[in-house]
Amino acid sequence: MGYYLYLGDNSDVLDVSAPFNIESYKTADGQYAIPFKAKYLKLTDNSVNSGDVLSSLIMRVAQD
Repeated sequence: MGYYLYLGDNSDVLDVSAPFNIESYKTADGQYAIPFKAKYLKLTDNSVNSGDVLSSLIMRVAQD
């Protein structure tokens, strides 16, 4: 399975290789709420059953 990653209600696919400034998503000291959404893609001809999807998004954080 693959996926497209989106930010909020934006319909453009998020470029995960580009730098991403999270400052505008700050909610408290050291806390951030970033509204990611994903569209999952079926990569095979196998059947797909509906149901919950459990996934993780891992971000690397760097400071200049």
